[in-house]
Amino acid sequence: MGIWKRYKQHIKNNFCLDQIPINNIHYWKTRLFANAIIYTLPLSLIAYIPGVYYSWHLGLYSLVLIDTLAVLLIFLIGFLPTLSLQLRKALFVFCVYFIAVTFVWLIGTSGPGLLYMLAASYFCILIFPNQYAFYPAFINLAICLVTAIIISMNILPWRESPAHNVSEWFAVCTNLIFLGFTSSALIPRVFNSLDRALRMEQEMRIERDRQNLMLEKTLEDLKVKNQELEQFAFIASHDLQEPLRMITSFLGQIEKKYGDILDDKGRQYIYFASDGAKRMRQIILDLLEYSRIDQTQFKPEFVDIGLLMDEICILHSKTIEEKSASIHYQDLPVIHYYRAPLFQVLQNLISNALKYSHPDRKPDITVSAIWKDKAWVISVQDNGIGIEPAYFDKIFVLFERLHSKHEYGGTGMGLAIVKKVMDSLQERIWVESENGQGAIFHFTIEPIGSEV
Repeated sequence: MGIWKRYKQHIKNNFCLDQIPINNIHYWKTRLFANAIIYTLPLSLIAYIPGVYYSWHLGLYSLVLIDTLAVLLIFLIGFLPTLSLQLRKALFVFCVYFIAVTFVWLIGTSGPGLLYMLAASYFCILIFPNQYAFYPAFINLAICLVTAIIISMNILPWRESPAHNVSEWFAVCTNLIFLGFTSSALIPRVFNSLDRALRMEQEMRIERDRQNLMLEKTLEDLKVKNQELEQFAFIASHDLQEPLRMITSFLGQIEKKYGDILDDKGRQYIYFASDGAKRMRQIILDLLEYSRIDQTQFKPEFVDIGLLMDEICILHSKTIEEKSASIHYQDLPVIHYYRAPLFQVLQNLISNALKYSHPDRKPDITVSAIWKDKAWVISVQDNGIGIEPAYFDKIFVLFERLHSKHEYGGTGMGLAIVKKVMDSLQERIWVESENGQGAIFHFTIEPIGSEV
């Protein structure tokens, strides 16, 4: 097997296939020619022995010499490194035509001469440029006409010397001529279609490379923008919060020191200013959290959703106590997933359920999980004020609020953060609700790797 591979590689190297672009029709014609030589050489050696034996037995000694020269010529075409590609092609076609004419001259129509002529025409069409496609058909026609003249002169060395068989010769040659011209007309069309397909593929590859370069530039620009966003987040978390703390502090000092001389209107103004500063600080913190969602590198771990809910209930214990809320959760799974975003989503949904509780009902929240379609579907159900179906999409938009800040506090970013976390994890979140009837938020979690 190693010898065969080295043999093929040696011939391909002589044909310089690696120097021809693969998306060029010339490459495929040359590759076809190389394969023809690769397989013709061993097959010709196999056919050479019986051919020489029968030619010698029949007294056709010239045919023995011609077969020997043909095999040697094919050997030189394949192995002689100094020959150009065009010369190799020309010598190969000449060799096939020479064998064909020899067979016709020595054996006549009963031999394989016409078959070799047809093979030579096919080789010409397949390995030479398409503009030369009709040349072999005219060569075949010329050979047939010259042979007919020679037959009429009765000088062919055929055993039966059929001087009267010119019409029979033309009857046999008609098929050869028909096939030659038909092939010359049809086969190049296939190559033209292949050439167009290769050019289109090349153009598509060039366009794809251009798009990839644009994408790389866009990603680089995005990287720069992300760095700028990180810088902004740093400024927001430090430089912007400090003035707000000063404003809140000085407003408190004013109220404390001059509270006795301020009227109700003045105290109200101080309250509005202080409340606005506090809300601005919370908006900055929420924006900081929102901007960092895609930048955090999470690592998967085994997360017990039940223990996660314990932490969330402790975090909201004051609100739960003030509102006499009930939070139910049991039989929650242990999931191999990212702990931080899972905590963030559940915490926001529980906070949302507590905030938008119904004024006439104590908050009752249930967290459950079911396994469906190779993923966990976790649901957070409440008995709060509910959401009208028309606003299902709006509640996940940044800063969108369905109620005024006087009715329900907050910055309007909680569900937007949840949606962005789910999108960054390539998970889904959706809501089922009716106005005044509570809401159920569902989100999917597809475990990573092993599952407990």
